Amino acid sequence: MSAPSTRAPLVVLSGVPEVYGHGLAHALSAAGADRVVRTDGEDLLAVLEQESASAPAVLVVPEATADRVRATLLGTPVEERVALVHLSLGGECDAFATAVSSGALGVLDPAVELEAAVEVVLSAAAGRVVIPEHVLAALSEPPSASGAPQVAEHEREWLRMLGQGGTVAAVARSASYSEREMYRLLAKLYRRLGAETRTEALLRAADWGLLDEGGHVT
Repeated sequence: MSAPSTRAPLVVLSGVPEVYGHGLAHALSAAGADRVVRTDGEDLLAVLEQESASAPAVLVVPEATADRVRATLLGTPVEERVALVHLSLGGECDAFATAVSSGALGVLDPAVELEAAVEVVLSAAAGRVVIPEHVLAALSEPPSASGAPQVAEHEREWLRMLGQGGTVAAVARSASYSEREMYRLLAKLYRRLGAETRTEALLRAADWGLLDEGGHVT
């Protein structure tokens, strides 16, 4: 996704149930997202190409259609400009992990308050992922180190900093690396954890207890 813009984000609700979509659109508008578009999906690309050129764009789609939407966006000019958010009833931990591992920047549960949904959408527009409370609770349960990869203490410290909201630049400074080199080292670490994204790596690390003091180290 491109760098954040000073303009209010475009939010496209594609295939979202009518009643919920109406309430979410109203709540988003009240929160300052004054460009909210609802579509059944037929004109999705046209809407995104027309509206998302100069501002962040968030696309909210039902979990069941997310893969098809990704296939539609693949290779198009808007693919890198759009943050995807899944609409998933129940918002179970597995659904959240699946969503973020596939590149989504959020999961909405239509059963939760609209205020929380607005936070998820606006955070996605800024390139951040909001982790639901019940997912955090699940991650805080005593983990099993079975199958955990070997991770050095300094690598665990990098993960802890990122998990606490630190930037790659801050991690690089603390480790006396250039930012470019730190990106390369983190990418190798993510792959060792079996992850493709930072969010997925942190979820896996938390599950294995690698973010805790005294976790599984070499």
